[in-house]
Amino acid sequence: MKKGLTFSITTAALFFGYNGIASADQIHTVKEDAKLTDIAQAFATTTTEIQNLNQLNGRDYVTLGEQITLPDSDIVEVKSGNTVQSIAAQHNLTVAAIYQLNPNLGEVIYPGQLIAVSDKGSAHINNQLQQMFNMQTESQDNQQIADYHNQSEQVTSNSHNSTSSVVRPSATQTWTTVTNDTPNQQYVEQSSSYNTTAVQTRPTQHVSNGSNYYDWGQCTYYAFDRRQQLGKSVGNLWGNANNWASAARQNGYQVNHTPEVGAIFQSSAGSYGHVGVVERKNADGSIVVSEMNWQGVGKKSYRTVHNTGQYNYIH
Repeated sequence: MKKGLTFSITTAALFFGYNGIASADQIHTVKEDAKLTDIAQAFATTTTEIQNLNQLNGRDYVTLGEQITLPDSDIVEVKSGNTVQSIAAQHNLTVAAIYQLNPNLGEVIYPGQLIAVSDKGSAHINNQLQQMFNMQTESQDNQQIADYHNQSEQVTSNSHNSTSSVVRPSATQTWTTVTNDTPNQQYVEQSSSYNTTAVQTRPTQHVSNGSNYYDWGQCTYYAFDRRQQLGKSVGNLWGNANNWASAARQNGYQVNHTPEVGAIFQSSAGSYGHVGVVERKNADGSIVVSEMNWQGVGKKSYRTVHNTGQYNYIH
């Protein structure tokens, strides 16, 4: 895609509805070179509708920094100063209706966040989140199967000699958690006295992480476990989420404002801050994150974040 091409819409057109642009529509600032199909997919609209609203004359892409008009009848993008109450009032809805349409919505909303304001928008957002969940579940299941076969092959090899060996999971294995919330790994030892294979469990010393000392159900607890699943380390004594970026720097981690899949996204907002894990980067510059305690203690959820530059990312 050729960079440097720009498209501008006059201020009058944006705010007074000239050239066929309805004043009720919303203005979206493009955060990354993107195809119109990707933006249309995010906002539950069509490429043709975006082209017509913006007189793009057949263009099928937009570039970083462009401002384009999008319909707001189904999905709206949160702007600075918006509240759930103001969005509900603007679309003739009650606050209860907004939360009913957006079961994953937290009490605090942020600029760039997408909120459904119709049944169509709700179904669209929830379908995208469900697809993301299914993709992640399938990926984890496939990895577990691969790990199982790798372990089985190693056990078979070990059964032909009397050398005691330990078969450790690969870095990408999904760890299991026992009832005392201590991550455990399974290892296989061959008993030299009986020449039989015994399966036992012992606490994991995964890279340099140690055990998960964070409170169960909190965002920090989830981020620690999710990073272990991805084979990435996290300190177990970094404290509240609002301290994680500082602690990570002190421990030699790279911390910046550039999201990457697998990185921890971190915010210092609120009394304790918040952390989660980047699961996917979208073509329009937004990211999909997984997190816990955004909707309640112990509740894991997914969310699309558009204002990516406002977060720290721990790599």
